[in-house]
Amino acid sequence: MNKLLETLVSFGLTEKEASIYLALYKLGEATAYQIAKESGLKRPTVYVLMEELRKRGLVLVIPHAKKQLFVARDPHEFIQEFQSKMSGNMQNLLTLLPKLSHPDTHTLIFKGEGALAQGLSYGLRGVKDKNIIAFYAPVPKGVKVGSEYREYFGELYRLGFKLKSIVPISSNDKDFREDDEKYGFETKKIANSVFSPSISIEVCGDLTKTIIHKKREMIVVRDKGVADFYRQIFNVIWKQ
Repeated sequence: MNKLLETLVSFGLTEKEASIYLALYKLGEATAYQIAKESGLKRPTVYVLMEELRKRGLVLVIPHAKKQLFVARDPHEFIQEFQSKMSGNMQNLLTLLPKLSHPDTHTLIFKGEGALAQGLSYGLRGVKDKNIIAFYAPVPKGVKVGSEYREYFGELYRLGFKLKSIVPISSNDKDFREDDEKYGFETKKIANSVFSPSISIEVCGDLTKTIIHKKREMIVVRDKGVADFYRQIFNVIWKQ
């Protein structure tokens, strides 16, 4: 019974309304008195809530009865109506939200445990262009992020992303480069004397992600101009 109540509440009913509906469904045809007795609620409460349920189409009044009788509406019918209404509401939301004005730029900062995993995955499913470019810095000794990156690279592969990265020649990135080969990602290696960054940068759509491994921190900026700037720099270096 508790499961049935929880399910009905998930459709927008209050717990008392759900109790009344279940009592009436169990009784078949019933008066308000019988429903109150079955549900354990007071009769005045039942009268008020029955009217609410009737307005919402969950309870029907039987016409021409000597006493006012009620019957629960077939759950298949109101579930179909609920699904249709929810589908329409979701479509309206998706149509109308883009029309709202919102800032072209916003910044998010992920910090602490789990920051890398959250930041790397952030925004992936909203990107149409499946090409990611990155400047990866060597991971400092003692900072363990290999599992997060392996999970992330696997996610990129499953979602159909292509990754190109520019990295310094380093002795501690063997695991990452093996993933490059495994998933078909492309890497350009540059001598440490020329390229030895302390932070990593990824660009995905309009998102630019700055990764500071030592602090376990990631800064995500949504700005097309910033993203395009890094893409231009990347392309110049990549073609050399």
